[in-house]
Amino acid sequence: MTKYIFGVMSRKWELEADSSKNADIAMAIFIGKNIPVAVYEPEEHGFLPQNIMENNKHSIESEKLHKIIGTIKNVTVE
Repeated sequence: MTKYIFGVMSRKWELEADSSKNADIAMAIFIGKNIPVAVYEPEEHGFLPQNIMENNKHSIESEKLHKIIGTIKNVTVE
């Protein structure tokens, strides 16, 4: 499992996932709105949740994603 740090505006969270694809899908579900999401670790990138969900709608594994979403924690911004 890899740790991912992601955020929206000044808020940041972390989660643990088995792949970047599942991490992005879990982040999109968690955010729940189509606003830009920044991923800081392990590799920097960004995405719009709607695009992630549309591009992966046939490969969503709900049980696995439920476990990944359960690992989400707030990250304190210093």
